[in-house]
Amino acid sequence: MLTNIKADIKILNLMGILNGNYNELTPDWFRNVGGALVYAVFLEILLSPQAHLVGYLKAKMKRWFDRGWYCDIQDTSHPSGEKVRTRKSMMLDVKNVYTGP
Repeated sequence: MLTNIKADIKILNLMGILNGNYNELTPDWFRNVGGALVYAVFLEILLSPQAHLVGYLKAKMKRWFDRGWYCDIQDTSHPSGEKVRTRKSMMLDVKNVYTGP
């Protein structure tokens, strides 16, 4: 996008930025750049929520593994009499698994 706009900034022009054919945003500029711009925005709309979904599923899998692949959190057969199902022996480790980043 910035390569199709023309501006007299010597440092950027040496790098090939702002060295284009258009002095302002005209309909021709939008015809040349608009497709790429719409495509980039469309990909961002689709991929951004998936990145959050992967983090959410990763946290859920860590918690499920910590419970020994059981879906319930309660365990009545714990040796200390507590009703918690976890493989962690220290509270800091439990906190790291069950809290977010």
